[in-house]
Formats: sequence, structure tokens, C-alpha cells
Amino acid sequence: MHTIKLSVSDNIYAQILSLFQTFPSNELKVVEDTPSFVVSDVNEAKKRVFEAEKNAKYIDHDELIKEIDKHIDSL
Repeated sequence: MHTIKLSVSDNIYAQILSLFQTFPSNELKVVEDTPSFVVSDVNEAKKRVFEAEKNAKYIDHDELIKEIDKHIDSL
């Protein structure tokens, strides 16, 4: 089996997951599903904030700290 890491736009995320679910679990398995919080562009950050507010997709404080620590550890 191979492992592939993908960056998927929020616009097609649900469609990609639906596609993955059409395969048998012994053929394709989502190993990790982590939203990306790191951005390198101010406009991208503004867009993500706008989309999150529009879709009410928020994370709790503990998850935020976990993601910050994970990013710092990767540096």
C-alpha cells in the first residue's frame, strides 16, 4: 500500500471524501484528516477566516494549542 498526502480545497473537500468512501476499506483508507491552519498569504488568511465564519467551522482552544505546538515542533 502507498501513502499520499493531499492538500484539498475546502470547496471540494466533501466531494473528495465521498469519492474515497466509494472504495472498499481494504483498498483505500484515510490515515489522517487534519485541516491546515498555516497560511503564508494575508489574503488567504482573510479568506479562510471569512469561510470559517460563514460555515461556522471553529476549533476549540485545546485543538488550537495542539496545532500551534505541532507547527512549532516542525520548524
